[in-house]
Amino acid sequence: MPRVNTATKSRVGKEIMCRRCHRKIEPGERYFYYKFRYGGKYTHCKLHPPRASELTQSKMSGVYAAVEGAEDALALLQKKNGTVEDVQAVLETAADEVESIRDEYQDSLDNMPEGLQGSSTGEAIQEKIDALEEFAQTLRDLDEALSNAEQALGELSV
Repeated sequence: MPRVNTATKSRVGKEIMCRRCHRKIEPGERYFYYKFRYGGKYTHCKLHPPRASELTQSKMSGVYAAVEGAEDALALLQKKNGTVEDVQAVLETAADEVESIRDEYQDSLDNMPEGLQGSSTGEAIQEKIDALEEFAQTLRDLDEALSNAEQALGELSV
C-alpha cells in the first residue's frame, strides 16, 4: 500500500481535483495524496480521505470495496430507519461480492502450475481463499440470524 501524505494547496501551481467528489481543491486547503510505484498521483480533498479499496491494486480491493459499500449502505439505512430486510439485502450483496473475489483467487490458484501451488505463493493464495470463504459465511450467518430474530419478534407480537 502506498503511503498517504497530507499537504496544503499552494496559491500557485496546477489545479488539483478530488478523486472522489471531483471538487477543485482551493489554495490554502489541506488535501491527501498518494501514488503507486507504477501509476499517477491521486489526490483527495480533506472531506474524503482515501479508503483501503483505493490504496491497493490487488484483488483484495474488491473485498475492501464491498465492506466499505456495506458500511455506507448501513449508515444510510440507519439515517432513514431502514428495515431488517434492507439490512439483510446489504449483507447478502456484500457476501456475494466477497465470494466473487474468492472465486477469482481460486481461479488464479487453479491456473498455477502444480509446482507453484505447493509453494509459499500457492499457500498464501489458499489462505486468502479460506479467509474469504469464512468471511462470506460470517456475513451469511448474520443475515440468517437477523431473519431468525425477526421471525421470533413476529411470533411474540402475535
